[in-house]
Amino acid sequence: MPCTDGEAKAVNTVAHAVSTWDGPIWLGGDGNSNWTSRRMNGSLDDVAFFSRALADEEVQALMLGLPGAAKASWENTAKAAAPTFLATDVPDGVYDIGALGGEITYEFVVQSNPEETQASICLIGRRNFGDTQAGIKYEQWPDSMTYGATLFGVMDYDFNEPTAPGVPTHLTFVSSAAAGTTALYVNGVYKASVAAAITLSGKVGIGYGAQAEDGSSFFDDFDGAIFGVAIYDRALTKGEIRLHSDAFALLPARDITAPGDEVIGIPTGLPCGGNPAINYTPCGELPPLVIDDNVNTKYLNFGGNFGPNETASGFVVTPSLGATIVTGMTFTTANDAPERDPIGFELYGSNESAEGPFELIASGFIMDFAMPTAWPRFTMNAEPIVFENTVAYEHYQVLFTALRNAAAANSMQIAEVEMIGLPLVPTFEEPNVPEEPETPEEPEAPMAVVFSEDFEAYAAGSGLAGQGGWKGWGGDAAYGAPASDKFAFSGKNSVEVVGSADLVHEFAITGGKVEFSAMQYIPSGTTGTTYFILMNQYDDPGTTLDWSVQTEFRLTDKVVHFWTGAETPIVFDKWVEVKYVIDLDNNLLDYYYDGAKISSGVWDDTGHKTLQAIDLYGNGALSVYYDDIVVKQ
Repeated sequence: MPCTDGEAKAVNTVAHAVSTWDGPIWLGGDGNSNWTSRRMNGSLDDVAFFSRALADEEVQALMLGLPGAAKASWENTAKAAAPTFLATDVPDGVYDIGALGGEITYEFVVQSNPEETQASICLIGRRNFGDTQAGIKYEQWPDSMTYGATLFGVMDYDFNEPTAPGVPTHLTFVSSAAAGTTALYVNGVYKASVAAAITLSGKVGIGYGAQAEDGSSFFDDFDGAIFGVAIYDRALTKGEIRLHSDAFALLPARDITAPGDEVIGIPTGLPCGGNPAINYTPCGELPPLVIDDNVNTKYLNFGGNFGPNETASGFVVTPSLGATIVTGMTFTTANDAPERDPIGFELYGSNESAEGPFELIASGFIMDFAMPTAWPRFTMNAEPIVFENTVAYEHYQVLFTALRNAAAANSMQIAEVEMIGLPLVPTFEEPNVPEEPETPEEPEAPMAVVFSEDFEAYAAGSGLAGQGGWKGWGGDAAYGAPASDKFAFSGKNSVEVVGSADLVHEFAITGGKVEFSAMQYIPSGTTGTTYFILMNQYDDPGTTLDWSVQTEFRLTDKVVHFWTGAETPIVFDKWVEVKYVIDLDNNLLDYYYDGAKISSGVWDDTGHKTLQAIDLYGNGALSVYYDDIVVKQ
């Protein structure tokens, strides 16, 4: 199906078998003998192929993009709500979002890549630094295709609300420390809550989860565009959220009621049922159906317009949006009996309670319903009835003061009533946000894994010397170490460094930044001193040997000793990450143990910009286990 500017223009029959499309694809021509006479005269830009049929809204979003007016409209509306942080066209990076706590609102305007394949996608978050380690997910792990939230190291939470890949979307997350919840709104509509407050403050990653405070390491990168981010040190009201979403969607004033809002029929007080003598409303045609956004249901009332001592029939509604300013109304006829159609109305407002007192806002006739020919069933009046009003109210009363043919009717009925208006929002004399935050420095490209070892390829009990590039010190197999299935961080195996083990693996790394990590397990009760060693120079004959890291695990003393002189207690009976972050170009080295940075120093006192080997040296000590050794550059 060809589309022009996002609009489908025709449906064509594919004349070739699917197999014809396998293999190379020619752009600008068909690649056969007629290439020169059947090629495109022009240029191509932004070509993309998808492995599925895109939905209409995805095609429109990709072809038309986000209108500049929509972004500007949202930005101006968000700015008026006084965020602590506001940015548009946000590149991935680490940002300072201000001092926040208690009630926090996170607002995003995003469009994800419809072909993204990541298992988890983070909009905002951090771990390994900051007073809280949490994040808000565009997609919860693993491949849920639903929005989520995470307290890292504690729990993943799923809103169970599907994402909309490829479609510009307004998202709002309202976190409450007091309630211990975070609520999700999609395009201004409440969808779900999770039982955790996602509290972030100060420096955080936006567009990814920040692993390091300087942005040098990150995870769960958002695949797509972030058109806008606003963060507030308070809970936005439902009305504000709706207003911000509508600003982004360039929507005018619209119905301020929603299914689920509290509705009371007028008159009321009798049980539901179908007998006009003893009931006001049939049990299947109750007052809340007047705002359920479904023309196939209706609200019917036997009372009001027929008893001399009763007020006119109608209803009272309390919009969940809060205080609103209503300036128009629409009415939709029900399924049958035109004589029951209301043709006169009065609208009142109150800011005290659903029981009043009420003030008159507007009154008049529904002229479409009063014409000589009955208005079609299930049909809204042709144009909204508009009126002037500048006062916001929290409760509204609608009375139907006349029916089309009260003498022939036994009741009033109406399918839908809309109250068209805008939410009332707080005003701030001066938003506490700068015009535009500083653009963060471009984060470094993510490190690539240049070596990984999980020891799953080796039989438990077999010596590693001679397998997978492992060998004993100096090439002597006698100094090897066995694979073990006694403990494992992932899978079933690890390596056991015990006794005379002096296990070596060589590398050929020169320059750049390197992250060298391994998971380590030390059983309680072990004794001796064992070593984790990194060499900047190594060869089997021993002609060029130079040590850069020689971390001592003094098992008897229960302490880790680093070459800088720093020490930290050993963690027993638990898998712990041992990590070294190396800047070979600038001769810098950071030491980490169990997720914490312990010390910093130089990589090599003679200036070598190389990493040539790891050496796991047992030194006669009892067993220590290593798993998941990873080298990134």
